[in-house]
Amino acid sequence: MKRRGLRLTLFVLFIAALGGAVYGVWTFETRIVRDRAARDVVAGEAARAALALAELRASQQAYVAVGQSADFWTARVTSSLQAVQTALDGLREDVTVDEARAALESAGSTLKDFTQVDRRAREQLALNQTLFASDLIFADGLEMLRATAAHLENARQAQDAALTASLGAQRRNEAYVLAGALLLTLVVTLLLLPAGARETTAAPSASAGAADTPAIPRTDTDDSLGAAIDAGLAGSSVRPESKSQARRLDLGATADLCTDLARITDTKDLPSLLARAARILDAHGIVLWVADPAGMELLPSISHGYPAQALSRLGAVRRDSDNATAAAFRSGRLQVVASEAGQHGAIIAPLLTVSGCMGVMAVEVKNQGERDDAVRAATSIVAAQLAALVSAPPAAAGAPAEPRAKAESM
Repeated sequence: MKRRGLRLTLFVLFIAALGGAVYGVWTFETRIVRDRAARDVVAGEAARAALALAELRASQQAYVAVGQSADFWTARVTSSLQAVQTALDGLREDVTVDEARAALESAGSTLKDFTQVDRRAREQLALNQTLFASDLIFADGLEMLRATAAHLENARQAQDAALTASLGAQRRNEAYVLAGALLLTLVVTLLLLPAGARETTAAPSASAGAADTPAIPRTDTDDSLGAAIDAGLAGSSVRPESKSQARRLDLGATADLCTDLARITDTKDLPSLLARAARILDAHGIVLWVADPAGMELLPSISHGYPAQALSRLGAVRRDSDNATAAAFRSGRLQVVASEAGQHGAIIAPLLTVSGCMGVMAVEVKNQGERDDAVRAATSIVAAQLAALVSAPPAAAGAPAEPRAKAESM
């Protein structure tokens, strides 16, 4: 995306969406904290109510215990009843689900029935009817207290289940918001990438794509070394929206050229063969780069289409340089540099032998030839034939070697 206004608008929308995502996450976290606090409050109130019920049961049973003061324990029962009722009232305010409210209503109703049973037990004690009082306490009273405790536990579990489900939903929503924000960030980042980002294209016969290299601006040369050589050293970007039409390649001329390259015995004939290759590929110029014995640098060896002083001014290209020429040498895969306004494109093909990559052939192509599959394939074929002219010395097996002979550049 190149239009500044669109890029700015997209960036503003991205910031707004990101702010919305942050607010959404904050909202979900706030609800999660609130639900956790509510669950803790309900659990605390239920625990206090259960403890008061246990104390109420023990205090009432002490009515009929030998040697105990009835006045003391009746006062304790009254206090415990008040504590249970207070806890139930607090729970009714804290619970939020109907099932929990219904269970608390049942607990309150059962507790009222227990109050009536307790009143009758006290009346029997006042008449010294301990047996009747014991029957009320250990039969009806105990059963009602157990029912109250069961209703209380049902209310706690119902509220806890509801709050747990709410927490899970909040966590899922938070994860969706974060995932959406991450996806939006990736999309906007891709859209805001400069249009001049480097794109490399592999040869049609390669099983994997060419290694990507970052875009580096070209530099002009005074002695018209050519855009492709400059691009081969520095790199350029491919604009996919301006694809060229496929051209008709002279396969017969290509076959004849490969045959003549296979028969060459003297490298003094190589410049004329490079000229034929340039005509077939519709190239402005060709430079043959050969690796030094250590395989650490590429040196310009033979060229077509450029003056000798321009070729000598290029100098060496290090193996680890950040450009398409070095990338083709390192990876052993064809590299493509897209044409730009007023400049040609380039195709850089590796010179591969059984000993490895011995150099590259850089071709400056005209009329967006670097986008043509047939031109790229033909370049790879010619480079494969030229690789036969490069051999490895016996003393350094596996190391790149110099060419058999260097010819004068044109």
